Amino acid sequence: MWTADTRLFAIVTLKPPPYFNPLPVSNILYTVLFISLSNALYGLLILPRPRSTLGKQLIAFPLILALVLLPLVTRPPSVVVHQSQCAGAIAFGMRMVDLFLLRPRDTTAMKKKNDSDLSQNETATSEGKRGPLMWTVAQLRTELWSPVRRVISTHPYDSNKPGLIPAVNLIKQVAVYILVSDVCIFTASRFSLADLRNLSTIQYGLFLCLFGFIHFSVLLIYNFVAIGWSLATGKSVDPEEWTLISKPLPYFAATPSEFWGRWHSMFRTIWVDLGYLPAARFAKEHLGPDRVGPGVAKAARLGLPVMAVFGLSGILHGYVVFAVWRESPWAQIMYFLLQGIAVVVSKAIEQSSFGSMIQLRYRQGSTVQRAALRAVGIVLVGCLHIFTAPFFLHAFLENEIWLAVVKGSVLCRLFG
Repeated sequence: MWTADTRLFAIVTLKPPPYFNPLPVSNILYTVLFISLSNALYGLLILPRPRSTLGKQLIAFPLILALVLLPLVTRPPSVVVHQSQCAGAIAFGMRMVDLFLLRPRDTTAMKKKNDSDLSQNETATSEGKRGPLMWTVAQLRTELWSPVRRVISTHPYDSNKPGLIPAVNLIKQVAVYILVSDVCIFTASRFSLADLRNLSTIQYGLFLCLFGFIHFSVLLIYNFVAIGWSLATGKSVDPEEWTLISKPLPYFAATPSEFWGRWHSMFRTIWVDLGYLPAARFAKEHLGPDRVGPGVAKAARLGLPVMAVFGLSGILHGYVVFAVWRESPWAQIMYFLLQGIAVVVSKAIEQSSFGSMIQLRYRQGSTVQRAALRAVGIVLVGCLHIFTAPFFLHAFLENEIWLAVVKGSVLCRLFG
């Protein structure tokens, strides 16, 4: 594979020295510690004491630190448990940094700005008395569901709303995801690491398709949660709230931005709050047309927020591979930065006169012309993934991650 032979690849995949050995713990103890720290942080948001924001921040900081460090200093026997908890720890930790440390500062600044325009009676509302870290149970409930369900309306549930999906239909969808994921795992289990190193570029690209089981596994968990919610509440699922239920699969996307727009959005709140919005605000305040010129300002507004999101995603994935296998996190960061550059370039092309011409021909062209244009886009996106995927997959391939999930495959148990 050409990418794996480059000097850049050798640098970013260089395994760091072992700084310390993690403490072996059981899967149960590891999960209990993770849930306990998470519950303590959530509970702190609704507890009436300490009353001050600073007091809650002082308690929250060591809890967040312990949550983030837990996957680094401990190691459960199950790689799947460790990997999933790593992703949860870093994602949840970043979310808690946002809620406890960043948002209260923004809220305080906004309140000081607005207080001069309000009377004392207006500022002494119940919301103001509670403060930014005095949450209600309703706020906490919305936050708990936010990774999977986005509440878009406060109106009462309407069973006659068009497009609602009953739980029984989701069960059918789950069965398809299980089948596809199991076939991918079974097929991948036929290969060893030595086999992969001897594959041609085209064969390697086909093998990458088997890693679709990761995406289908995410969709599987997501649908299980939606089914549980539907059965518990007696309500059908609204695709506008459960956004991954009806989101098209990304594998036939014609542009990088379309591909990532279709990818799962379970960490969307983190990317927006900690990545996109701060970068967009920085570009607007410090890289305006009067300072850097209209061309650079436009490029900064387009590129910086996107690169911030992909950089943050690279850090999250890099943390996971380092914590689980002590592999270099830089390969993950490089992969997501390259994908971010591709998204920025594709968006810039879409906004150019050439891109407008292509889009016009696509809209006004015949079925054959539209299919041809989309096929070209799909091929180009596929080439992008084939040549950047080695950065992302290096740690997973070196540790033969697909073999770690073989035990859960029905086909592998039946046919070995």
